[in-house]
Amino acid sequence: GGGLLRGRAPPVNLTSTQRDAEQLEVVLGSIANLLPSRPEAAFSVASRNLGFFLSRNVTRLHARLATDAAAQPARLEAVDAGYEFVMDFLDEVARQTSSMIMDYRDALRDLFRAAKAGEPAVDAAVARHRAVLLTPGFRRYLAAELEGLDDDGTMARFLRAMSLRIMSEVEAEEAVKEELRAVPRLAAIADDAMRRDELRLFLKQGGEARAEELRAVLASAIEELNARGELTQDPELAPRLELMLDATEQWIYEQKR
Repeated sequence: GGGLLRGRAPPVNLTSTQRDAEQLEVVLGSIANLLPSRPEAAFSVASRNLGFFLSRNVTRLHARLATDAAAQPARLEAVDAGYEFVMDFLDEVARQTSSMIMDYRDALRDLFRAAKAGEPAVDAAVARHRAVLLTPGFRRYLAAELEGLDDDGTMARFLRAMSLRIMSEVEAEEAVKEELRAVPRLAAIADDAMRRDELRLFLKQGGEARAEELRAVLASAIEELNARGELTQDPELAPRLELMLDATEQWIYEQKR
């Protein structure tokens, strides 16, 4: 009997705990091997396995591995060294996560107070907490806070309004980045007529909002270059930026006629 399996090892039916223990030992061994000479690589291994660590009882799995490796000093040393590193790593992750959540809570509390005072106060609060508000983590935090709330409640309405406001800020930030990327690309075109045509196409694709952003970016770039005295380093750059600014203002004027 067993013709299909003849010549093969019988299948091993591991429990989920056994599989987890084996996977953890591989990870801990990799970390232990890297620690003496490449600690940054050990950190990368731990980072890649963060989801595994957080979804398992690592302490209990380590205890199981330590028992199995008790008669094998080298194996036990690797398991223990890797485990200590992982525990320190998880402590640091917890500390940073706790700090981020506190930042999210502080920002949300400030925004809630500002909302009671009116739009100018909200604008000021958004400016104060901009670096936090534009992170994906804060947007996930807002979504989690919304879960389970009464849709018609004051807090739910406030959180939805904040979500919309933040998304508009994110979109505006991305638009500015697009204009910033476009400036060196357009300025690199040597032919004035070709550069003007490319610029007008870029403006047409983005509309007046893009044109206003590009005008601000160009004016700021020219002002900064003048202030830093760097125009002479590239004698062709200043005229090109000024021509681009003139062309942008001309395009805006044409749209408003």
